[in-house]
Amino acid sequence: MVFEVIPFQQAVPNVTVIGKLVDISNENELRKLLIRFSISTMIASKYLYKGYSKKIVEKEVYDMIKNYIYVESCIKQANAISEACKITSGIPYENGLKSLFLFSRGNRWERYGNRNIKLIKHHKDGNYFDVEIVNPFGKNIFAKAYFGKRTLIILDTLTTVHHYSARIVCRELGKYTIHISVPIEIYVRHTKVYDSFICDRYGCGFDLNAGFVNFVIVDKLTWKPMYWNGIEFWEVCSPGYPKDKLYTELLHKIGNLYEWLRYFGVSDLFFENLFKVKPKKQKRKYKSKNVARKVTRFPKRKLLTYMGVKGLKYGFRVWLVDPKGSSLSAKYLGKYLYNFDRHYGAAYVIALRGLQYLSKHMKTYTII
Repeated sequence: MVFEVIPFQQAVPNVTVIGKLVDISNENELRKLLIRFSISTMIASKYLYKGYSKKIVEKEVYDMIKNYIYVESCIKQANAISEACKITSGIPYENGLKSLFLFSRGNRWERYGNRNIKLIKHHKDGNYFDVEIVNPFGKNIFAKAYFGKRTLIILDTLTTVHHYSARIVCRELGKYTIHISVPIEIYVRHTKVYDSFICDRYGCGFDLNAGFVNFVIVDKLTWKPMYWNGIEFWEVCSPGYPKDKLYTELLHKIGNLYEWLRYFGVSDLFFENLFKVKPKKQKRKYKSKNVARKVTRFPKRKLLTYMGVKGLKYGFRVWLVDPKGSSLSAKYLGKYLYNFDRHYGAAYVIALRGLQYLSKHMKTYTII
């Protein structure tokens, strides 16, 4: 049986960089625009979910926003929400709006830039960009966007080479952030730690769980496990643990692991593909409340995104493997052959599926 294996950059084509938006010329007008866009997205997603055609929804949204790029961005966002809700049998915006936002999609027919949320000029003295926001109901709004030093270098190349999507978010009154989507090729090119791997001898399969990650290193020639271990971060799931520390703690441990894997001779990393939207199943009941809390609090998809992007930075080839039936296969392959538990067995099965795919299709893959 052949399982789908795709490069990581196919599932995650863009990386989002976030900056602070300050010194806004007209904050009241910006807030009104965010409210209009957020409400129109909520209405459009509910109309599309009920089965209305896009043309009818576009007319309704245009009466609220009066700008065709904002309308297209709104329909694009609403369509993605409604499609996901149909698969998972959910209801769009069931609990209302959690935050106000304004989204402007990048146009692939334009060489670079964004029409409605524009990064105009980079001031190297103050480390910020001038931002112009198109307001269809009055004068355009101007502001300053502050980013990190590395991010400013990435955005300098982005604004002159590629088009980009931009989003402005307001979660608290008076606090605005700007989110710019950067193609993963540009992001990795500017943030690479190593250009490539040292030795093309081993592959490594991962199994992500709440509080720990298991990995198994497999020989590419014999397909036998050479080494297996895991990294733990139980404190991340503990109640009251600050979110700022959460990702720095994870990234620090992942970086140390990748450094070690690189010198071990690993060239390919295999993860289970968690980005597919799956039909909603019945909620699993856990005997322990402690375990239930850890499973619900742990950000599995975010961890996969961070591990994939960081793997590309360290020069590895990163792949996403279809995890269908991996837990059942782990019982037979892992437990009876090598005396693995189900987590190590699942990591071993994912690595085997990836290596099976690479043995046939390796020539078609190019490294970033």
